Amino acid sequence: MLFYPFWNCFRKKNLTKRFNTMLLLIPQYSDLSNPQIKRIFVSCHRLSELTTIFLFSLTNLEDQWKKWIEEHLSHEQTITNCLITAAYICYCGPFDRDTRERLGRFFSECCFKHAIPREPQQVFKNFTLPEFLFTPIQLKEIQLLRLPVTENILENGCFLIEDKSYDSWPLICDSSRRSINWLKTFYSDKQFYIIKEFEMKSVLETCLSEGHFLLLTDCDVANLMNNRKIETVLRNKNRFLTSDKPFKLNLGNQEIECNPKFRIFLHTGNDTTEIPDHLAAYTLVLNFRLVRIDLEEELLDRFLQLAKPRIDSERYGLLQEKVNTLKIIDPLEQDITNFLASEVDLLNSVEPTKRLSDLKKSYDEAVDSNMRIEIAEEPLTKTRESYREIALRGAICFDVISCLKEINSNYILSFKQFVEIFDDSLFQFERSSTPQVINKLTSRVFTCLSRLMSESDRKVFAILLSMEIEASVGRLRVGEREFLISPIYGAMVMQAITNKQMTDHKHWQAKKPFDWMSEDQFLNLQYLAVSQPWFNEPFERMGRDGWETQWRSLCESETPETVSLPEKLDDILSPIQRFCIVRAVRGDRILQISLAFVASVLGKSYVSSNTIDFDSIFSESTCQKPIVLMYQEESETIRRYFSIYAKTKIGSNFSIIDINSLGSGADKQIKRMLLKPMEEGNWVLLLNCHNSAKILHQIESILVDSNHKNLDANFRCWISLLQSDNQPPTSLMLNSVRAFIGPALTVKENIVRSFSWVDSEQLKISSRPEWSILLHNLCYFHSCLKLRNRYTRCGWNSPYTLNFTTEEFLESLKIAGQDYFQNDAPSRGDSIKSVSDSVRSTSLQILKYTIADLIYGSSASNEYDLQAIECIADYWIASISNRKDFELSKLKYKIPSQFTSQPVKLSSLQQALENIPPLQLEAPEACHLLPSIETVLGDDVFIMTRLSKLIDCLLTSPTMVKAFNRPLTPIDNSVVPQINSNSTNPIVYQFNTFSTSSFMASQNKKYNDLNEYCNMILTTKIPKTYSKEYINEKVKKNAGWSTYNYWIVNEMNLISNLINTIKSHAQIIKNATESRKLGWEINSEVLEVADSLYYNQIPKLWCILSGSESHFSHYPLGSFLNDLSVRFQHIDKCLTIGREKNPAFNLGAFYFPQNLLSIFKFETLKTKNQAEDFGCVESLVFQTEMTSRDKEHLRDPPKEGMFVYGLYLWGCHWEKSTSELVDQPIKFKEGNMPLPRGWDC
Repeated sequence: MLFYPFWNCFRKKNLTKRFNTMLLLIPQYSDLSNPQIKRIFVSCHRLSELTTIFLFSLTNLEDQWKKWIEEHLSHEQTITNCLITAAYICYCGPFDRDTRERLGRFFSECCFKHAIPREPQQVFKNFTLPEFLFTPIQLKEIQLLRLPVTENILENGCFLIEDKSYDSWPLICDSSRRSINWLKTFYSDKQFYIIKEFEMKSVLETCLSEGHFLLLTDCDVANLMNNRKIETVLRNKNRFLTSDKPFKLNLGNQEIECNPKFRIFLHTGNDTTEIPDHLAAYTLVLNFRLVRIDLEEELLDRFLQLAKPRIDSERYGLLQEKVNTLKIIDPLEQDITNFLASEVDLLNSVEPTKRLSDLKKSYDEAVDSNMRIEIAEEPLTKTRESYREIALRGAICFDVISCLKEINSNYILSFKQFVEIFDDSLFQFERSSTPQVINKLTSRVFTCLSRLMSESDRKVFAILLSMEIEASVGRLRVGEREFLISPIYGAMVMQAITNKQMTDHKHWQAKKPFDWMSEDQFLNLQYLAVSQPWFNEPFERMGRDGWETQWRSLCESETPETVSLPEKLDDILSPIQRFCIVRAVRGDRILQISLAFVASVLGKSYVSSNTIDFDSIFSESTCQKPIVLMYQEESETIRRYFSIYAKTKIGSNFSIIDINSLGSGADKQIKRMLLKPMEEGNWVLLLNCHNSAKILHQIESILVDSNHKNLDANFRCWISLLQSDNQPPTSLMLNSVRAFIGPALTVKENIVRSFSWVDSEQLKISSRPEWSILLHNLCYFHSCLKLRNRYTRCGWNSPYTLNFTTEEFLESLKIAGQDYFQNDAPSRGDSIKSVSDSVRSTSLQILKYTIADLIYGSSASNEYDLQAIECIADYWIASISNRKDFELSKLKYKIPSQFTSQPVKLSSLQQALENIPPLQLEAPEACHLLPSIETVLGDDVFIMTRLSKLIDCLLTSPTMVKAFNRPLTPIDNSVVPQINSNSTNPIVYQFNTFSTSSFMASQNKKYNDLNEYCNMILTTKIPKTYSKEYINEKVKKNAGWSTYNYWIVNEMNLISNLINTIKSHAQIIKNATESRKLGWEINSEVLEVADSLYYNQIPKLWCILSGSESHFSHYPLGSFLNDLSVRFQHIDKCLTIGREKNPAFNLGAFYFPQNLLSIFKFETLKTKNQAEDFGCVESLVFQTEMTSRDKEHLRDPPKEGMFVYGLYLWGCHWEKSTSELVDQPIKFKEGNMPLPRGWDC
């Protein structure tokens, strides 16, 4: 601003004073006789007047210039913004949006801490990074390319464009592949090559020598640095930045002359956390994740292009005009400032003033034109905003999809694929309302993604999608997501956000209003009242008269998800708030409550079972877009599905190729085997392609990138892959139609899937009314046997040998059909009775034997497993189960009425099975098992912990506040949220998913709880052990070192070792929690013990040291420690009083009770040998007698034999009154056996 001194002398007051002086001189010189002097005076007066008018016209620019000068008086003030920007570009690329913002604030704090001069306008505070690096015209030109100009996208663009700011090539981590199109569009004026890494060949050399831009997509990050050519290029970026002339590089065996204009971009679908260190050291890793506002703006523009093209063209035309206007305004302003900064005399020459006036006039015209453009844009912008609801729903769907890869890397969808779904939902938009378009879009997205997922993950997807939809319309508040996961977690989050302690809240001191309400239920309601203000009044009124019955009905109902809330709260609360209340009092039904919430938000179709719709899969495929079928087990099911569907579509014009059968040269044969079907329009199924990534790459090259002239449009390629840790190529997955055919995990899903193999011809085999019922029963029988495998050892004694597949069911179906067809001949006449009941009963007996023993029982290696199969067959393949009134009583499940009505239609039967309540049959009784702690599957805990991890990945929003930030370095841990009482069950616990946020939230609570528990263990829970000398003294006093004493001393040493280990672990954990160093300076063994203690579980090491038969892993920790004291006291008693004086032995207290029995045998043998020639010890047999005595009443040992106790009964009960075994009573745990007396005979 060199014109500033000149401008200072022309301030308003100086010009006004000079102009007024000239006005006073006018009368004095008006009568001058010299016309020349008069002419000069008038000219000067006119010139002064013009100058004054012009300078007054610059008033609007004066304030703008003065403000700029004040902000840039010193270059030192620019240092802060430059430092922050440099640090941001260098370090923040790999992180998500939230972490970048945290680091940006951290960099600003560092500058302030070290007293670096700060500008009044700071980056990330007063303006964004793109606004700091780019001019407004440049940003508008990016918008002209139809690229989104949201802050996040432009920031990612800064990492890619400002390549001179860093000395490494960018590695873009982008599973959505949006960055590929962004780079292609931005560098549309360049020679830009896009090639897959495995197809690179000689393209790299060409681009290096010609100076072209190259984008390598789908890079294998694990092996990328093994490519010597790419490694050389990555290590030498600095030479491309600093060289002005071509230079030479050795690439492998050849020397390439490199053009310094060459640029390379690397792309991968992997997450930034999966990039190896040796690759990250030579690349700028960039997380190109699209945030919700990016998606919303881009989809809104896409909507206008398709549904409102006129408005879109008008907006684009105005944008082009605005850019042209801005290109005029900026140079004009610069010309004015340059002219004023020059040594020009405005008071002595007219020409400069005219020149400045012309510039100012042009500038004003351009500004007026820009204002007119902005006015013209207002109605178009308003119209555009009226359709934002559609774009918002699309953005929510894609944002949720982007999170799903955290639980399974196969759950990905490219932005291009999503846009195709979005475009399809807008078809014939003019005939549909906005809600209809939104519902269609949501349904299409859910259907497309859910067919890739397992049954449990489909529920996770539906719950998260429902939550985010509710949040978008303002019906979900901060902390409610976390409360649904775990009430204590939600309360801790709100405590951290509000910085108020829960114990200070007035409701924390409230007392339980009802005696029947459990402590956990009331505590959860307290958490809800403390953390969510909307529940304050209902919580206060809960104990008042008139509401107890309604609250009790909610708390004790078998289906609380269907019960109305007390006080008619359903009328005023949102679905998510109802969810919170019911979840608080019935955590055991959290999965059912979650599905009810999904149904209320999205509809019942989103919680129904997901059937495999091959028609829709086929309709989305093309001759160059293969169909990928992924499976988890039963690869033959894929073959059978394909064969049946292919026959209905193209007859016999299909072939099945098993890649495993091709041998080592499969990659060479595959192209030859595909060419003929491609030309003839046939279908091909390639089985088991997961064993070779090379074959998958070759298939992709043949199909997706094929330019085959004779390619028939009817050709289809089907590929089957085993879902495993070996991930298939991302590019193939994203350029294909995918579906996952996994095992059904619920009884209903299994029944539906089994019945799908029944066709109309099989339904017509018999006209008997019980035939359709038998079909249902066979489906249930198959489902029951198949799902018992989920209970492992509780389901079968040898679960790994009983792996039932579809083959067994189809064979049973075939046998049943033949049996009914042969015996159905007499029934074809209406006046003739079909077959007598006795004949039918005999037929069912044969059928039952064939199915149970010959088909399903053929693989049973355990006789008890075979008996279980036969018993279940007796239940379902019997005349009583073929009646219309038959009911599975414990679950109140009845055969759907459509199976008993006439005439029977296949579609109505299928619909009847679909209408079975989703979780009605999800209980051990459905598989003919008794409920116990070992028959807990934990699906609810599994689903909610995975949901917790996805919520952890959501970015910050008005309804999503990150009270506990995720650490910059990803961590894993065994800590998971406390979902319900099943969370700590070891059978369930091992399948849970770790969530960083819940870990961070629970850290302080964990420290306090562990410290308190370890202190209690050290002071009260475990006994004190004896020294070796003290034990030896006891032995000497008790008959010396006999065989019995050797054994009992060994028992004492073993249990002392356990007690000392427990003390050591407890002391280490206690010290670590006091110093807040848990997990920092402790080995993994102690960390595992700490986690187990926190969740009230017995540590595995303690279980091992306590003896292999002493406790189950799910045994309560408190009971374990109490039993430990009892065991120690009993062993001490046995050591002190000796063998002869001990009235009874607790066999459960010993490590090796069989040794005690052996000692007893040898003592008996010794006594017998003294009396007579008795023989060897093998001939001795124990004889036992159940006595009616209690161990507390025993004072002396028996004259012959010994009393033992510490034995337990599991699954049955000893009735003392009748002295016999009976069935275990309901809700009765393991029972003590009566005191037996044993002796040798």
